[in-house]
Amino acid sequence: MKRLIFSMTFVIAVLSTVSCNNTTEQPKPDISGKAGEIAVVAAKDQWEAEPCTAIREILAAEFDYLPQKEQLYTLFNVPPQSFNKVFQVHRNILTIKIDDDEAEPKISYANDVWAQPQLVVTISAKSELEAADYVREHGKV
Repeated sequence: MKRLIFSMTFVIAVLSTVSCNNTTEQPKPDISGKAGEIAVVAAKDQWEAEPCTAIREILAAEFDYLPQKEQLYTLFNVPPQSFNKVFQVHRNILTIKIDDDEAEPKISYANDVWAQPQLVVTISAKSELEAADYVREHGKV
């Protein structure tokens, strides 16, 4: 009987040790912001001109067939130097990355980067004009 109790205790101890997940990763915080808001991380000159003009043409367009005027999404600008922990937990984030090292323009997506459930979209291109053209070409569904 003592042998049975000892072996069962041993099995329970082993299973408890194996089943524990010893990760030090902290759970991600919940998102902030409304469902229809998009934080656009872009420099002020990009926000007022290309490529954000192209983005606003698509994402801030008016809903069709509604009796009143209403935008698809509410966009607001966050300058890169102001993009801190307060904005990193926003529900929808769109970043503009202009870099001479980019081979070709692209749009990439990531989920739950700083919070959950979160969507982060990055538009990368060599120039602002190239990014705007790419958004206009691939932005409509």
